[in-house]
Amino acid sequence: SSDSYFKIVSTQPSITVLSPNGGENWQSGSTQTIKWNSNLVSIPEQPVTVDLSLVLYCPPGSSCIALAPSTIATKVRDTGSYNWSVGAVSGGTAPAGSYTVKICKSGTTTCDSSDSYFKVVAPPQPSITVLSPNGGESWQTGSTQPIKWQSNIVSIPEQPVTFDLSLVLYCPPGSNCVALAPFIIATKVRDTGSYNWSVGAV
Repeated sequence: SSDSYFKIVSTQPSITVLSPNGGENWQSGSTQTIKWNSNLVSIPEQPVTVDLSLVLYCPPGSSCIALAPSTIATKVRDTGSYNWSVGAVSGGTAPAGSYTVKICKSGTTTCDSSDSYFKVVAPPQPSITVLSPNGGESWQTGSTQPIKWQSNIVSIPEQPVTFDLSLVLYCPPGSNCVALAPFIIATKVRDTGSYNWSVGAV
């Protein structure tokens, strides 16, 4: 037998949120990974699961309306990560704002939260910027010139973004001009950033 005694010690179950843990800016609708560490022991017959919640952040010293945490997901396997469509919570979508994530072992008070707040930010407003022609160019009728633009509009293979290009008669400020409808150059042009135009063709 052993010459002396040894000890069997127990470790308190714990969860540590790794991400988001404060300072992140996550765009609503994007996919981000919530990460955590835990020492929870799982067995095949009874796997450990965790519940993920989104908690509205209240700055210290502020008076905030007490809102219940919004459920992100429940009974998630304790794999250490969960891919989240940012803002998606039970019952809808959380608005842009400052939040923390809380992770608990399902059905217990063994929990941890982000050390500080992160931000759910709204996606940028769609925009298009014409690069060329942008003023001052002299293009000969019948020559081929590239119309160029930049956009932040997201395209997906199933529903590609397309643009309509028009030619608008310029009216100098202070002048009386006949109002003419724009001339159509092309419609449903793929958002490639450029279109080769036979100048004057409408």
